[in-house]
Amino acid sequence: PYLGGGIYAAYSTLRLDGCRIDNNGIIPTPAEGHIYKGAGVYAYSSTLSITNCVIASNTMGNSIGRSITYYGAGCMIEDCEPVEIVDTDFIGNDSKGRGYSGIGVTLYGGGLYSDVPLTLRNCTIISNDLSASRCTLAGPGVYAGSTLTVNNSEFRNNRAIGENNGGTGGGAN
Repeated sequence: PYLGGGIYAAYSTLRLDGCRIDNNGIIPTPAEGHIYKGAGVYAYSSTLSITNCVIASNTMGNSIGRSITYYGAGCMIEDCEPVEIVDTDFIGNDSKGRGYSGIGVTLYGGGLYSDVPLTLRNCTIISNDLSASRCTLAGPGVYAGSTLTVNNSEFRNNRAIGENNGGTGGGAN
């Protein structure tokens, strides 16, 4: 797999406060069976806190392939302790993919993907996109694979765009 274009944290403690994480990318070559996670931030089996940050314009994908999966262009949180994200903006992060021959690409969480209990407090999730053809798209703003609690946060203009797709959750899934 290809992990963490901007920040990669595994088996560690990562505290982001007042950070700007932008214009990072994971741009694959055409491939089969690859997995791409967290162009901006990737955290695995760690203790993570994000406060007063901007995670913006991080990009994954734009390749043709079979059985390719993209998770969280802005941020991917996997197998971590429960996470709270406070006063943080996820803006303009996107994943792009193109499937072919009936075996497509799967894109999850343009802004943020989490498989652990997640709380968003005073956050803005704006203009994050999943765009593809012959793909499955889920949660262009936020994809939550566990409990999601949202307090005083805004979701706006998050889009799943494409043709011959199956998709769910414009703001959060």
